Amino acid sequence: VVPRPPEKAPRKPAFPEPLRRQLSERVEEFRSRRLNPTLPLRPNEEAGAAHPVIPFPPLSNPSEPSREVPAEGGRPRRSRSSPVLQADLEFPAPSPQAEPLPLPLPTVAPFRLRALGHSMDFAYMMAALLVFLVPLKLAAGTVVLNRFLLLGSLGGFLLLAVLYGVIFLYLAGATPAMKRLGIRMVDFDGMPASRPQRLWRLLGTIVSAGSFLLGFFWAVVDEERFSWHDRISKTFLTTTNR
Repeated sequence: VVPRPPEKAPRKPAFPEPLRRQLSERVEEFRSRRLNPTLPLRPNEEAGAAHPVIPFPPLSNPSEPSREVPAEGGRPRRSRSSPVLQADLEFPAPSPQAEPLPLPLPTVAPFRLRALGHSMDFAYMMAALLVFLVPLKLAAGTVVLNRFLLLGSLGGFLLLAVLYGVIFLYLAGATPAMKRLGIRMVDFDGMPASRPQRLWRLLGTIVSAGSFLLGFFWAVVDEERFSWHDRISKTFLTTTNR
């Protein structure tokens, strides 16, 4: 005699009976309204009274892993846990009142480099003076040295020196010696000197040179290695690579 297989227990419906009736009524109402769209809508109160809302059965906590009962003769299934999302990283917002860090100021050019530049500018001015004196010597022939010739030569040199400073220092912002030695002029904030500052530097250079070059040698004893014309114009010389 072949044994009969065990009868399976009847499966329970997925939804309760009242909820199934309510869903079927809603589907039939939707179909009838689709065929005849002129039907009036029922008020919310009547619809709520006619079709009371049936709550769904409570679900289990999603944070807890679900454990399924293994079937007879089978292996238990592994529950798939939801992936853990990384929390948002909180970076400190920049303060609106935060001020940018000041840039380091350039250093003052060494005294020897500045002295060499002044000597080269002086040599250029002397060469320009000789360019004017040589044609005068060739045209006049014999030249007798006297006080009038010395005073005229000195006046011509001073005029040439002022013209040299106006063209190169005031208008161009750098003399030929400064460009050759890699020196630039900046203010006390590290920015390129403006034209008014360059004009004050030219006037201060005349004062430093008129005091028997005492204004130039003042940089030797100054704490910040500034000369008189540096203090007067609030500018100084620095190297181009700094």
